Amino acid sequence: MIANATCDRTGKWYALNEYEMVRAVRYAGKVYQNEMARAVQQLGYGIRLMRQNGEITGFEIEGVSDALCERFSKRARRLNGRSRSSRTIRDENPP
Repeated sequence: MIANATCDRTGKWYALNEYEMVRAVRYAGKVYQNEMARAVQQLGYGIRLMRQNGEITGFEIEGVSDALCERFSKRARRLNGRSRSSRTIRDENPP
């Protein structure tokens, strides 16, 4: 067991507020997504914003089909319970 506590020089104890840490991680993720989108656009590609419940959740490169995005999506494979190692040769080489 690890205690969620620390003390300062005066001996006063404090607990970590994980809410602020989670908020910071989410913010950093959004900054990363914005920088990636900007870099893709600077390379001359168009982007389309992805939304969930009205909130922008990421982007995809314009002209790449939904089917191709789905095929190479690690997250989609995880959600479907399939890893690259569990895929068959047929999955790797579509007709």
